[in-house]
Amino acid sequence: MIDAAGKPTAVLTRRDGLPGTRVTGLGLEPSGHLKATTEGGRADLAREGDRWVITLLPPRTAAPDPRLSGLDGRTVFALLEHRDELLVGTLEGLHALGPDHSSRLVSTSDVRALARVGDTVLYGTYGDGLFRLDGTRIAGVPSDARVNGLGSSGGVVCAATASGLFVDRGAGFRHVELPGPSSHDISAVASARGLLYVGTFDSGLSVFDGERWSEPFAGSLDPRVNALTVDAASGDVWVGTERGLVRIHAGALEKIDLPSPVVHSLSALREGGVLVGTADGAALVRNGAVTIIGPKQGLSERTIWAVGEDPRGSLWFGTSRGLLSRDRSGRWRRQATSSGELPDDWVTALAFHGSDVFVGTYAGGVTRLSRGAKGTRVGSRLGDGAGHVNLGGLTVHAGALLAATMEGLRAGPDLHLVSDAAPGADVTGFAIDGPTLWVASRRGLAGHPTTNLMTRP
Repeated sequence: MIDAAGKPTAVLTRRDGLPGTRVTGLGLEPSGHLKATTEGGRADLAREGDRWVITLLPPRTAAPDPRLSGLDGRTVFALLEHRDELLVGTLEGLHALGPDHSSRLVSTSDVRALARVGDTVLYGTYGDGLFRLDGTRIAGVPSDARVNGLGSSGGVVCAATASGLFVDRGAGFRHVELPGPSSHDISAVASARGLLYVGTFDSGLSVFDGERWSEPFAGSLDPRVNALTVDAASGDVWVGTERGLVRIHAGALEKIDLPSPVVHSLSALREGGVLVGTADGAALVRNGAVTIIGPKQGLSERTIWAVGEDPRGSLWFGTSRGLLSRDRSGRWRRQATSSGELPDDWVTALAFHGSDVFVGTYAGGVTRLSRGAKGTRVGSRLGDGAGHVNLGGLTVHAGALLAATMEGLRAGPDLHLVSDAAPGADVTGFAIDGPTLWVASRRGLAGHPTTNLMTRP
């Protein structure tokens, strides 16, 4: 929900107790109560301090409004009582149903939203813009807007559209730029020199300086960002995309030529530079030089989903057919399901702590590889062994392990699920900026005090 200034005021989550999984309608009463309907029923929500008190209401037992009988088979999106008529927004148009069962067609547009504003009514259409009940088009909202929702409170009217949010505070509708990255479908995050870099699946890279968001590389960077990391020596930011690798140095982009332009994974090297996993092998990039790691160098797999360097200088490569490593002497080893170390051969993420290697997999959760006799590795699954770990979705901070999974954020030695860590359950990555842990997901970004998030369930 947002206030009259267009700022978020509250977020309702699954933990708050709303029944069902899909909210189909919301209505805010003057008392401050919020009425909600979901696939699981109806609810009355009242704010008390910093929490919502939710009362589940029984299903309606009264007979349906007889005025609706003539609309059987039509998809209804919005209902509103106005004077002595019931206004009904449907795919086929806006209907006004009278108490005598009369019906008149107000508009033939696909009507998705209704709102009472003063003594009139606004209706929003899917593709034809916004109108008053008398059919007058409302300026300020695009004439081809797909209006998904309307709201009115305290003299402020909001229209939620596929083109963004439009707000009328008494001087006409204006587009409101909501703060945040260029897209809420976030693929990777990184923090460097007081800036937060946010890569998205479809809208490039956004930068947050603590107060404002910007898109300094719009148009010059591929919109699909797959991975981000920060150079340990220079503090430069490395960006892996579907069309290549770039380095952000002194505010400018520097493109790095690789055998494959599709970059899946990045890991900063301890002495500077970056290890890159691509759709066709891997590469070391440091001091302006690119060193290819492929079949000729002993890397038997082509598609590399995860990369990393352990404290001993060994390089690790996650593939869809197990985990490969190369030590400083050039000797290669493989860990896989066939040899008993991994529950799943598709390795999506890596993290290191001391002599342990944490391995995230697509369908087998996280495994810890501990050093055994004669340099062998012994695998043990962490937590309940469940979870789909996203690409680059493992990190160790202050000795605590964090895992970004499709089911949510997992933390601690037991990898328990942390509730409400980010908007949406599909957590895609982390960035630690001083005392703040940023958690990215496919529905947005959330910042938390680092210590609190590490410990709470």
